[in-house]
Order: sequence, then structure tokens, then C-alpha cells
Amino acid sequence: MSQLAALAFDLADPSQRGEYFRVVMSRKKLRLEDVAKGVQMSKSIVSAALNGKKQSKKLVRAIATYLELDPDMFYPEKSDAIPSRE
Repeated sequence: MSQLAALAFDLADPSQRGEYFRVVMSRKKLRLEDVAKGVQMSKSIVSAALNGKKQSKKLVRAIATYLELDPDMFYPEKSDAIPSRE
């Protein structure tokens, strides 16, 4: 699945991030149990993350990696540059 499909989702929004994970899981024919086992977390923790609740950065990155997604697309680097005042 192309990561360009992620453009339809606001991956900064936890609920949309969870929905995106669900779409990818569906296309890969993965169940909640598969992902939970793959990231070595309980089903309840992974389920909460997929529902937009309790999404730690570590868990989101683990799920993304397991789903063969680029984890950085969920937390893009913020510019440290200070905007100039003209």
C-alpha cells in the first residue's frame, strides 16, 4: 500500500491515526491479535491506540513499524527555526 494514501488522513489527529492503522491492517488482512502480538503489547492497549486513546509515541512507532509504515510520518520533525519578524 502506498503511503500516499495517508494524505487522506490527518495523522496528527489520534483518532484518524488509529483509523489509518485499521485501514492498513484490513488491507494486510491483520487482526488486532496479530498486531498486539507483533508489537508485544496487550490487545487492550493496542485497541485503545486504534480507537484514538492512549497513543504513546513509542506505541505508535511500534505499530507503524509492524505494519511496514514509516514511523516518522506520524511525528514529522518540527522546524527549530525561529520565524523572522519583518
